[in-house]
Amino acid sequence: MTTALSRPALRLTVASVNLAAAIDAFLSQPDLASTTRAKYRQTLAVLEDELGDAPVTGAALAGVVEQRWHHASPATWNRHVATVRSFARYCERTRILVIDDALPSPVPSARRVPMEASASASPCVAAHL
Repeated sequence: MTTALSRPALRLTVASVNLAAAIDAFLSQPDLASTTRAKYRQTLAVLEDELGDAPVTGAALAGVVEQRWHHASPATWNRHVATVRSFARYCERTRILVIDDALPSPVPSARRVPMEASASASPCVAAHL
């Protein structure tokens, strides 16, 4: 039986790589925990569905993230951004895809709303406290 830890990572040449193949290679890294792999797969499947065969650029990736998760909580936003940035760094490191620098950014901690502030700002939430 082959497990994720014993399976070698896919190695692809730049000429033969599309987004789906790059995602498969990224997800086949033996050091990814199965739970991490599953979460990464969810985020990257959205990128693959949205971009298809279009050129993969940092702006295109950022656009998909913004379009899909712009209403997400800061923690959710940051999880998806971290996945996309990790994927882009992997592509750069392995040279299987060339992605420019226009990647989405995490939500700065200064912009996050503390739980107490968000609860007091919402009458519905405050009424249940």
